[in-house]
Amino acid sequence: GGPGFAPHHRGGRYFRGGRGRGAHPFAPRPHMPFDAGDGQRQVAPKNDYSQHFVDTRQYPQNFIRDADLDERFEEYPKLKELIELKDKQTADYRSPPMYLKADLKNFDLTQLGTKFDVILIDPPWQEYSRRVPGLDLPFWTFDEIKSLRVDLVSDNPSFIWLWCGSEEGLEQGRLLLRHWGFRRCEDICWIKTNKSQAGHAVAVPETGSKQILHRTKEHCLMGIKGTVRRSTDGHIIHANVDTDVIIGEEQPPESARKPEELYHLIEHFAMGRRRLELFGTDHNIRQGWLTVGSDISTSVFDADRYRSFFAEHIYVPSTPVIEELRPQSPTHTPKFQPTPVVALPNPEL
Repeated sequence: GGPGFAPHHRGGRYFRGGRGRGAHPFAPRPHMPFDAGDGQRQVAPKNDYSQHFVDTRQYPQNFIRDADLDERFEEYPKLKELIELKDKQTADYRSPPMYLKADLKNFDLTQLGTKFDVILIDPPWQEYSRRVPGLDLPFWTFDEIKSLRVDLVSDNPSFIWLWCGSEEGLEQGRLLLRHWGFRRCEDICWIKTNKSQAGHAVAVPETGSKQILHRTKEHCLMGIKGTVRRSTDGHIIHANVDTDVIIGEEQPPESARKPEELYHLIEHFAMGRRRLELFGTDHNIRQGWLTVGSDISTSVFDADRYRSFFAEHIYVPSTPVIEELRPQSPTHTPKFQPTPVVALPNPEL
């Protein structure tokens, strides 16, 4: 990538360093010269991004290039075309947004009247409350989250995405997936930036936290129910379109708002049109989704009308161009081929 650029593990993303063309104006120098003792000046690699965080409170990931959705695929025209085509196809088959104000502690999820292909859950973990001890934010215990009958409204096959913070939710989230009949298949990581808050004081670890490093990420576990094969079930999933890393701006400590990019990731991957989000608020209301939560202002949900949206298409249909552009899984062939038996001619005949 040229002087001052170090490749990042995501395709098309680089840390911006140095002082040359294209460098971030406040990026640290990635290398520092030193005297090797023989009169020769040499360059030794140095992790200036960590030191820069100590000095300025700017997260190292602030300097990752092309992290925004609108500029990420500029250097990858085929991938850009694929994403644009899939976004258009998803939009063409989106159901109108529906939302329901309901207390999930007392609401029977089966009253929604259907099962779902996609379920997104962002529970109010106690970890979120500990981040702002003075506000006493309400939270759910592990047993309260576990009591949700997600198993009764998830179809077979179906997929679940569960935000679980960065503390005890990492272990408890896996237990929840198993309890609801899912097996974990991915762990999506939200790497937080603080570009809009650069220079501000970084909050001290929350009360009761065991953290020894400053945390700048959260996790979202992905689970699958049933059996889906990438090579034969292209009408259900489109695998390998996105990666398992989201880079997005950190929210204020009192906010549990998550990056919008997760919706794009889900819609690129799962072709099922029946999408449910639990613990949603007004800002989560989105076309193609049913959003349920106690913090929603009002309700427009009608079970019969909602089911009618899927009478003709349960899955978002693909197109020949999308099929040509999207990553395809190789056709499975046996690892060991049997040795063919060849009949040799009898020399005596």
